[in-house]
Amino acid sequence: MFLTSTPAHPTVSDEDLAARYRESGDLALLGELYARYLHLTYGVCYQYLRDQPAAQDAVMALFEKLVTELRRHPVRQFSGWLYATARNYCLMQLRAAKATRPDALRHLTDGADVEISDPLHHQEMLALEEAELQAMRTGLDSLPTVQQRCLRLFYLDEKSYREVASETGFNLKQVKSALQNGRRALRLLLMRQPS
Repeated sequence: MFLTSTPAHPTVSDEDLAARYRESGDLALLGELYARYLHLTYGVCYQYLRDQPAAQDAVMALFEKLVTELRRHPVRQFSGWLYATARNYCLMQLRAAKATRPDALRHLTDGADVEISDPLHHQEMLALEEAELQAMRTGLDSLPTVQQRCLRLFYLDEKSYREVASETGFNLKQVKSALQNGRRALRLLLMRQPS
């Protein structure tokens, strides 16, 4: 479908291909760009969804999402942006599944879809999400300054490794190490939070 056997523009950067697609709307350009990251996108989707058919569906849905999103928004660093977009898409899928099938009702539904329209339940879900975001902010603020700065630049500002290195004055190895250690520390902090 969007995979081509031989790339038409193998030397063109991701950002240039994205810009060309944004200007022309040529799906062949988008297909070539997406094909470069297809296996990585599938890996991210599978990592979050833990289901092969669901991950394959997510990869297809993400391509459809890119068709419109890349026309609307210029992207500075495509690989980081795509990773964040795939991750967020999968998290939204997991939240939607969790909201429609709470653990207490799973044994009753036997695979059937359940729609929760209780406003109180919706408010509880929003409060829980806000609590999780606050815990993440607090956890991020408690990290060492180097890790905090690198995480904010890479994930929130969607900077590339090189851009983070340039802004912080660290070399690439130091940036990657700070990101890896910061992610690990943040994950541990969040796991210790009372649920």
